[in-house]
Parts: sequence; C-alpha cells; structure tokens
Amino acid sequence: MNNLWILTEERPKKKVLAVILQKFTQDYKLSGFIDSIRILPILQGGKFAFTYEVTGFRCNKVNKVYIKTVSGNSSFTDFLIFFQKEEPKQKDIPIYAIEETKTDDKESRNTGGFYQRLFKVCFY
Repeated sequence: MNNLWILTEERPKKKVLAVILQKFTQDYKLSGFIDSIRILPILQGGKFAFTYEVTGFRCNKVNKVYIKTVSGNSSFTDFLIFFQKEEPKQKDIPIYAIEETKTDDKESRNTGGFYQRLFKVCFY
C-alpha cells in the first residue's frame, strides 16, 4: 500500500496538513477521516531522521503519512506531495507542488516579498 510523502523545508502547521489531506482525498475520490492530527518525529539510532510520521488521518488507500524535511539549492516550493510506497527520490514526480499563501511579508519571513513568490511560481 502507498504512503503519502510530504516534502518541505519546515514542519507544517496541523491546519495546513488537514487542507492537504482533504484535497488529496477529494481529488482521488477516496474516503478519508481526519481526527486529531499529531506530528511525531522519527528517530533512527537515537537520532532525528529528519522525518515525521503524521497520525490522526485514516484512509483505506494510504498506509502512512510522512513529512520529510528537505532543502534545495535554490528557491523551493513549500510542499511537494508524493503518493508512493518508498521515500521519494529525485527522479520521482510529485502529485502536487503546493505554495502556501502567507498573509503578509512579516508572516512569510520573506524579505523578497512578492517578487520571491512570483519567482517560485514561474520556476515550475
């Protein structure tokens, strides 16, 4: 059974995860239930593996939901979403590339403001 992989530079808010999960179930016409979302760090050998497991989401076509912390060499979209069994590799194609809308430059912590957001959209 496939897992849902969410690649991001930062740990997402629970309400953002809920929106992503709802969109996924609607687009793929799946039954999914969102309960109390928890984001649990995964340890390997007592050290953080830069991966989290998301609990509180149930869907008969999704085994587990993982958040993988990544960083790019240039501007990176907020979320890349993959629906596959194994952790995504560079050659894999995401089902979604999502840019979370920030309310203003202060919230986004983005000194480039509109122009950096515009660049991210055009980059794809």
